[in-house]
Amino acid sequence: MVIEYVEDKYGFTPEITDWETEAFRSKCEHYVTLKNGNEEFKVMVDTVLIITDNYESEKIDKAVTEWIDERMPGIYYAHVQNEYFNKDEKLEGSVWELFKNNSKYLRITATYVGKSFDDLTGIEFMSEIKAMGLRSDCTLLSCPDEKSAETVCKKAFPNGYIDIINYAPYINESFTDREPYGPQHKIYDTRNAGNCLYAELVSYGSEPVPVSKYSVTKAGENSSYLCSTYKITTELNGSSDMMELFIFIPMSEIKETPVYQHYHDSNRVDNMNYIYGSFPDDITSKGIFSVYGDYAVFQLNVTGRETYFSIAGK
Repeated sequence: MVIEYVEDKYGFTPEITDWETEAFRSKCEHYVTLKNGNEEFKVMVDTVLIITDNYESEKIDKAVTEWIDERMPGIYYAHVQNEYFNKDEKLEGSVWELFKNNSKYLRITATYVGKSFDDLTGIEFMSEIKAMGLRSDCTLLSCPDEKSAETVCKKAFPNGYIDIINYAPYINESFTDREPYGPQHKIYDTRNAGNCLYAELVSYGSEPVPVSKYSVTKAGENSSYLCSTYKITTELNGSSDMMELFIFIPMSEIKETPVYQHYHDSNRVDNMNYIYGSFPDDITSKGIFSVYGDYAVFQLNVTGRETYFSIAGK
């Protein structure tokens, strides 16, 4: 079935080199790795036997990268998140025609190194894409170095800022233009507390909490936890006065090997929890965390004067 699909769509006969099945709840996807000469690509067969492939995804990325670089020079890489295309979706003209003619939503991540985004330039650039009649959104990222750019350049951020902040240690700035929020230019002020990093989530239309009103410090060691304990100290006054912090703990600091969900590209950890509470010896609340890049990442809604957190086994 997979071989015939490729022969009908592209006119060559590939060689199957590997395959894997990813199942999660009621969803099941089969990924078949194929080779055509030196080219390697994948065909995906989903639960209802719909077949798609990513044979042309690198060509699409290259074309979009070149187009963006002409308008905003210095790009590191542009990635189109729609990686898999069905039998009728073939690159026979421009990338824009492929998406427009097939009524596909176009989602792009364009990554730069050491670039500062100008609001007006970002708005004009995104308006040019929309003027072609495309249903689309584009995320511009600026990273501190190429290693950071490599970590994020092919990631998907379907929910904009709330997804991007999961990678805050790797990003200096982002610029997005998504409904219903419109253009958003964000600076990621990621701070250190020992080996832990943290960044405030600033909701749309809100102002960040002044740095002078809170701090995160290392609070000690507990043999029953899998990493150091940290303390958040604030000047907040109860549930009506709240801030949201994203916490980043290096996986190298956690004394256990993570077990992930058995699903394609899953980064959710199933054998550990983050834990938190108001007292250092009574950290009883817990939640699920995920791994982004080299960090265990979770979000804490902070309301009290002191909040302690760490990582523990289930």
